[in-house]
Amino acid sequence: MDALPPEVILVIFKNLDFKEVAALRLSSRRCAELGAEFLITKVCFHAAKDSLERLSFLLSKFSKTIDTVVYEGNTYAERTLEQYKDHFLEHHHADSAPVKPADDAPARDQRLYKRNKAKYDAAVLNDYNNFQKAYRGQQAVLTSATYANALSCLRRLPKLRHLTLTTGTRCIHSMSRRYQKAFPMTCTMPTGLCSKPTITQLRRLLIPNGPLLGLQSLTVHNLSPNFFRNMSIKTHVLNVFKSLQTIRLTLRMEESQREDLQIHGVGPHAAYKTITQGYLHEALAAAQGATSILINFDDLGYYGPATTITAIIGNTVWPKLVRLDLDCIKFTQKQFLDTLKRQPKLSAVFLGFAFLLDSDWPTLLKKLKNCGRNKSLALDMFETMGLLEDSDNCYPVSQIDAGAYADERMEIILSNVINDFVTTEIWDDDDEEFCPINSFDWQEPDELYHLYGGPESDFDYEDDIDSDSDGSESEATPDLPDLEPMDIDDGAPVKQEEDANETGIPELVPMQID
Repeated sequence: MDALPPEVILVIFKNLDFKEVAALRLSSRRCAELGAEFLITKVCFHAAKDSLERLSFLLSKFSKTIDTVVYEGNTYAERTLEQYKDHFLEHHHADSAPVKPADDAPARDQRLYKRNKAKYDAAVLNDYNNFQKAYRGQQAVLTSATYANALSCLRRLPKLRHLTLTTGTRCIHSMSRRYQKAFPMTCTMPTGLCSKPTITQLRRLLIPNGPLLGLQSLTVHNLSPNFFRNMSIKTHVLNVFKSLQTIRLTLRMEESQREDLQIHGVGPHAAYKTITQGYLHEALAAAQGATSILINFDDLGYYGPATTITAIIGNTVWPKLVRLDLDCIKFTQKQFLDTLKRQPKLSAVFLGFAFLLDSDWPTLLKKLKNCGRNKSLALDMFETMGLLEDSDNCYPVSQIDAGAYADERMEIILSNVINDFVTTEIWDDDDEEFCPINSFDWQEPDELYHLYGGPESDFDYEDDIDSDSDGSESEATPDLPDLEPMDIDDGAPVKQEEDANETGIPELVPMQID
C-alpha cells in the first residue's frame, strides 16, 4: 500500500464503508493520515464556545468529506427572578416546598416553617443565579464573532448535503450528550420554547453570504412560520429549496401568538394565517426533486387544525414524491384525494390530527381503498396518528378492538387496521358499505386494561407510536436541602443546617469570548 500514489489510496478509501476505513488506517502511518478525513462525515454543534471551537477544527481538517451538519439551536429562556420563582409554585413542586401551617398552629410549627421557607427560598435563588450565569454566557456566544465565523464556514463544505436545526425542543433524547453536558435540560435551567429565534438561526445557516446551494435534506424543528414572510430573502430561500429531496419542517407559533391560542381562545387556523400570507407553499413547490415532505405543527398541545391542505400543498405536483407526512390540517374529501392522486410516485402517507370538512371518515377511507383497486393510487402505507375528526365524529386511532381484547387479549389497534384496510386486499370481499372504523367496538386501552387486566406478558403487541411526536422535558425537582421535621421537641437543639447553595446544579462559569 505504501508504494501506491496517494491519489490511488484516496480512491480506495472512497469505496470503503466506515469499518473498512478504520481497519485500513491501521495498516500503516501513511494510510492512517490519508484515511483520517474519511472517518468524519457528520458534525454536530451548539451555542457554546468549546463546541464552536471544535466545529472550526473539524471544518479545517475534514471539510472535504463532511456532508451532514446538525445545529442544536436550543437556547435558555429569558427569565426574571419572579418568573423563575413562579415555576416552583406549580403542583409538581408541591412536595419540595415547605407547607405553611394553619394560623392557629403552635408557635414551634410557625418557627420551623419560617426557617424551612428561608432555606427553600435561598436554594431557589441559588439555582436562579446559576441559571443566569449560564444564560449570560450563552448570549455572549450568540453575539460573538466566533459564532458568526463558525456559521459562515459552512459554505466551505463542498459535499454538504444534509442540514438539521433543532430548537425549542423539550426532548432530552433528541439532543446530543455534549449538549446535555453543557446545558442541563431541567426545570431549574429552563429552555426557551419560542420559535422566534429560528428565524435568525435558519437564515444564518442557509444564507450567510448568498444561498447555501446543493442541499438535499433540510430538517427544522421548531420553525416560526414567519420565516416565510421575509420577502428580502425569498429568492435565496427558493433557490435553496430547489435542490432539496427531503424536507422536514415542524412549525410552531411564536410565543406571543401561542398566548392568543392558549389564553384568548383564538383558533389555530386564525393564528396561523401567516402561512397563507407567506411563501411556504412556493418554497415547497420549488423542490421539484423532493421524495419526502413532512409538515407538522407543534404548539405544545393540540388546539385543532392549523391550516388547510391547499395552503400547504396547493396544486403542486412532485414527480418523485414517495412520502407525504401532514398533521393538524383540514381539507375536503376532494382536496385530499386530488392531492394524493396528483403525485405519480406516492406510496406512503402519514396523517395526524386531520379534520374532514365535508364528508365522514368511513366514506373517505372507502374511497381511498377504491383508489387502490382502480390503480389511481398505489399506497403501500397509510399511517394515521392522533385523531381523525369530521363534523359528526372523532376517532382516536390509538384505540383498540374491545371484542378482540376481551376474548383473546389481542391488541388490534385502529391505526393498524386503517392501514391494512386502505393498502391491502384484506376485506376486499366484504360488503361495499363495510369500513372497520365504524364496524367494531373501539375503546381506550387503559379502560380495557382496567376491565380485563393488562396484556399477557408472552404476547407481542405493536405500540401505536408517532415517530415525530415530541416528548416532555424532564421536570427535575431542584436538589433542595432537607426540611427540618415538625415533630422535634420545642426548645430542642436545632439540627445543623445544610448549605442552601448546594443544590446539585453544576457551577457554570460565564464563557470568555475573545
